[in-house]
Parts: sequence; structure tokens; C-alpha cells
Amino acid sequence: MRIVETKIPDVTVNNIDESKQILADSIIANVYPLFNNLHKGKEKEAIDYKDKFSKLKSVLKHEKDSIDSHLVRYSKAKKISKILDRINTMVDSGLMNDGSLRHETVILLKILERLPIEKLDEQLNKTMLILNKRFAK
Repeated sequence: MRIVETKIPDVTVNNIDESKQILADSIIANVYPLFNNLHKGKEKEAIDYKDKFSKLKSVLKHEKDSIDSHLVRYSKAKKISKILDRINTMVDSGLMNDGSLRHETVILLKILERLPIEKLDEQLNKTMLILNKRFAK
């Protein structure tokens, strides 16, 4: 019979608990570096994903702000276009013969681009009232 020497300690009935502890420590010492490297890799991967997520979130926020500003400019341009169409209708219908209305319209045309949206809404309502009075007669 052949005897092979190993590093595993001999187990006797007297030191079985101690032998179990030594064997468990030996197994953990051999397996722990594998799990430790795997865990570090997963942690690094999670940190990378968080960084990518924050970058994408900031890009998304920037794009959203850009789209919102484009929508505001489009809304303002649309209202200006409506005002100009109504002024055109007033000119075509002969309402501009009144001097005060002509003066107000000239001033409005000069400052139309700088008016805030609330004032544009007010001017839209005002031109609509003027047109309604004209065509109600």
C-alpha cells in the first residue's frame, strides 16, 4: 500500500472540532481571494453604471431644456404670426384709416419681437376685439 503525504491534518476523535475549524479556515483561505476579486469587479461595474447613468441624465436634462426653449420660441413666433395676420386683415378691411389705431399698430410692430408672451396674448385679444367690432356692423 502506498502512503501519500498531504497537508490535511489527521483527525482523531479527541480533536474533531478543532480539525473541522482548521479545515474550514483552509478552505476559506483558498476560496476567499476568488470571491473577493469577483466582488471588487462587480462593485467597479456598478460604479461605472452609476457614472454612465448620471452622464446620460445630465445630457437628457440639457436636451429637455433645449426642447423647452425651442417650444417657447415657437409659441411666441406663432402668436406673432397670428397678430400680423390680424393686422393684415385690419389693413385690408380699411380699419387703419383711424389715426390712433394706426399709431398704436406702428408702435406694436416696432416692439413686437421684444414683448413677453403675456403681452402677446393681450394684443391677440385686442386685435380680435377690433376685428369683431368691425365685422359685427
